[in-house]
Amino acid sequence: VTIARVYNWDVHQRRMKQAAKAT
Repeated sequence: VTIARVYNWDVHQRRMKQAAKAT
């Protein structure tokens, strides 16, 4: 697994959490 993928996954997880809070 490349670092870019891990970073991208982490960002995605954070966005999902923010979206849940905003909803």
